[in-house]
Amino acid sequence: MNITHDRLVQVLHYNLESGVFTWKINRPRARAGSVAGHVNKRGYLKITVDGQEYAASRLAVLYVTKKWPRNEVDHRNEDKLDNSYRNLRDVTHAQNEHNQSKPQSNNKLNIQGVCASQGRYMAQIKVGGVVKYLGRFDTPEEASQKYQRSKLIYHGTVSL
Repeated sequence: MNITHDRLVQVLHYNLESGVFTWKINRPRARAGSVAGHVNKRGYLKITVDGQEYAASRLAVLYVTKKWPRNEVDHRNEDKLDNSYRNLRDVTHAQNEHNQSKPQSNNKLNIQGVCASQGRYMAQIKVGGVVKYLGRFDTPEEASQKYQRSKLIYHGTVSL
Protein backbone atom coordinates (compact mmCIF):
# COMPACT_ATOMS: atom_id res chain seq x y z
CA MET A 1 0.00 0.00 0.00
CA ASN A 2 1.32 3.46 -0.92
CA ILE A 3 1.92 6.20 1.59
CA THR A 4 -0.67 8.99 1.63
CA HIS A 5 0.12 12.66 1.15
CA ASP A 6 -0.99 13.35 4.74
CA ARG A 7 1.41 10.74 6.14
CA LEU A 8 4.23 11.95 3.89
CA VAL A 9 4.03 15.54 5.13
CA GLN A 10 3.82 14.29 8.73
CA VAL A 11 7.17 12.53 8.55
CA LEU A 12 9.16 14.34 5.83
CA HIS A 13 9.89 17.86 4.66
CA TYR A 14 10.65 18.38 0.96
CA ASN A 15 12.58 21.33 -0.45
CA LEU A 16 11.30 22.00 -3.99
CA GLU A 17 14.45 23.85 -5.04
CA SER A 18 17.09 21.44 -3.79
CA GLY A 19 15.02 18.26 -4.03
CA VAL A 20 16.21 17.20 -0.58
CA PHE A 21 13.96 15.38 1.88
CA THR A 22 14.62 15.76 5.62
CA TRP A 23 13.00 13.92 8.49
CA LYS A 24 10.48 15.75 10.68
CA ILE A 25 10.56 12.96 13.25
CA ASN A 26 13.24 10.98 15.06
CA ARG A 27 13.77 7.49 13.70
CA PRO A 28 15.91 4.59 14.92
CA ARG A 29 18.78 5.51 12.57
CA ALA A 30 18.01 9.16 11.84
CA ARG A 31 17.21 12.27 13.84
CA ALA A 32 14.65 14.92 12.95
CA GLY A 33 16.29 17.39 10.57
CA SER A 34 18.65 14.84 9.00
CA VAL A 35 18.61 14.10 5.28
CA ALA A 36 16.41 11.14 4.37
CA GLY A 37 17.20 8.27 2.06
CA HIS A 38 19.94 6.15 0.58
CA VAL A 39 21.25 5.66 -2.94
CA ASN A 40 20.44 2.24 -4.39
CA LYS A 41 22.60 0.15 -6.75
CA ARG A 42 21.09 1.85 -9.81
CA GLY A 43 21.96 5.31 -8.50
CA TYR A 44 18.45 6.45 -7.44
CA LEU A 45 17.60 7.93 -4.05
CA LYS A 46 15.23 5.70 -2.07
CA ILE A 47 13.43 6.60 1.16
CA THR A 48 11.86 4.07 3.52
CA VAL A 49 8.72 5.18 5.37
CA ASP A 50 6.72 2.86 7.61
CA GLY A 51 8.69 -0.14 6.34
CA GLN A 52 8.03 0.58 2.65
CA GLU A 53 10.73 1.83 0.28
CA TYR A 54 9.85 4.60 -2.22
CA ALA A 55 11.71 6.42 -4.97
CA ALA A 56 12.39 9.98 -3.78
CA SER A 57 11.34 11.31 -7.18
CA ARG A 58 7.88 9.74 -6.82
CA LEU A 59 7.57 11.07 -3.26
CA ALA A 60 8.47 14.55 -4.53
CA VAL A 61 5.61 14.47 -7.03
CA LEU A 62 3.21 13.24 -4.34
CA TYR A 63 4.44 15.92 -1.91
CA VAL A 64 3.80 18.76 -4.38
CA THR A 65 0.71 17.58 -6.29
CA LYS A 66 -0.92 15.55 -3.49
CA LYS A 67 -1.32 12.71 -6.01
CA TRP A 68 0.85 9.81 -7.02
CA PRO A 69 2.36 10.15 -10.50
CA ARG A 70 0.31 8.24 -13.07
CA ASN A 71 3.34 6.96 -14.96
CA GLU A 72 7.10 7.03 -14.52
CA VAL A 73 8.95 10.03 -13.09
CA ASP A 74 11.62 11.32 -15.45
CA HIS A 75 14.66 13.34 -14.39
CA ARG A 76 14.81 15.95 -17.17
CA ASN A 77 18.56 16.53 -16.81
CA GLU A 78 19.27 12.78 -16.45
CA ASP A 79 20.79 13.30 -12.98
CA LYS A 80 19.17 10.51 -10.95
CA LEU A 81 19.87 12.33 -7.68
CA ASP A 82 18.46 15.72 -8.73
CA ASN A 83 14.98 15.46 -7.26
CA SER A 84 14.22 19.18 -7.44
CA TYR A 85 10.63 19.55 -8.59
CA ARG A 86 11.54 21.55 -11.72
CA ASN A 87 13.66 18.57 -12.83
CA LEU A 88 10.87 16.00 -12.52
CA ARG A 89 8.00 15.16 -14.82
CA ASP A 90 5.37 12.43 -15.03
CA VAL A 91 5.93 10.61 -18.36
CA THR A 92 5.14 7.40 -20.14
CA HIS A 93 7.77 4.67 -20.31
CA ALA A 94 8.44 5.52 -23.97
CA GLN A 95 9.04 9.19 -23.16
CA ASN A 96 11.33 8.25 -20.29
CA GLU A 97 13.35 5.93 -22.53
CA HIS A 98 13.85 8.74 -25.03
CA ASN A 99 15.23 11.15 -22.45
CA GLN A 100 18.66 9.56 -22.63
CA SER A 101 21.59 11.28 -24.22
CA LYS A 102 23.54 8.05 -24.70
CA PRO A 103 23.65 6.93 -28.32
CA GLN A 104 23.20 3.28 -29.23
CA SER A 105 26.31 1.20 -28.58
CA ASN A 106 26.79 0.52 -32.31
CA ASN A 107 26.69 4.24 -33.18
CA LYS A 108 30.27 5.07 -34.21
CA LEU A 109 29.49 8.80 -34.56
CA ASN A 110 28.44 8.95 -30.90
CA ILE A 111 25.41 11.11 -31.86
CA GLN A 112 21.99 9.92 -30.75
CA GLY A 113 19.66 9.08 -33.66
CA VAL A 114 22.36 9.60 -36.34
CA CYS A 115 24.57 7.19 -38.24
CA ALA A 116 26.88 7.40 -41.27
CA SER A 117 25.29 5.97 -44.39
CA GLN A 118 26.74 5.91 -47.91
CA GLY A 119 28.83 9.05 -47.42
CA ARG A 120 25.99 10.98 -45.79
CA TYR A 121 24.31 10.99 -42.40
CA MET A 122 21.01 9.24 -41.73
CA ALA A 123 18.62 10.23 -38.94
CA GLN A 124 16.03 7.86 -37.53
CA ILE A 125 13.86 7.59 -34.44
CA LYS A 126 11.89 4.82 -32.77
CA VAL A 127 8.17 5.60 -32.39
CA GLY A 128 5.84 3.06 -30.82
CA GLY A 129 8.45 0.33 -31.22
CA VAL A 130 8.91 1.05 -34.95
CA VAL A 131 11.99 2.75 -36.42
CA LYS A 132 10.97 5.81 -38.45
CA TYR A 133 13.34 7.04 -41.16
CA LEU A 134 13.91 10.81 -40.95
CA GLY A 135 16.16 11.32 -43.97
CA ARG A 136 19.76 11.58 -45.13
CA PHE A 137 21.76 14.76 -44.60
CA ASP A 138 25.06 16.25 -45.71
CA THR A 139 26.36 16.84 -42.19
CA PRO A 140 25.93 15.04 -38.87
CA GLU A 141 24.75 18.34 -37.35
CA GLU A 142 21.83 18.57 -39.82
CA ALA A 143 20.86 14.96 -39.11
CA SER A 144 21.05 15.58 -35.37
CA GLN A 145 18.86 18.69 -35.65
CA LYS A 146 16.23 16.67 -37.52
CA TYR A 147 16.41 13.95 -34.89
CA GLN A 148 16.08 16.45 -32.01
CA ARG A 149 13.05 18.15 -33.65
CA SER A 150 11.44 14.76 -34.24
CA LYS A 151 12.18 13.68 -30.69
CA LEU A 152 10.37 16.74 -29.39
CA ILE A 153 7.37 16.08 -31.67
CA TYR A 154 7.06 12.33 -31.02
CA HIS A 155 8.23 12.07 -27.42
CA GLY A 156 8.06 15.57 -25.92
CA THR A 157 11.76 15.48 -25.01
CA VAL A 158 15.12 16.56 -26.33
CA SER A 159 18.57 15.43 -25.28
CA LEU A 160 20.44 17.84 -23.03
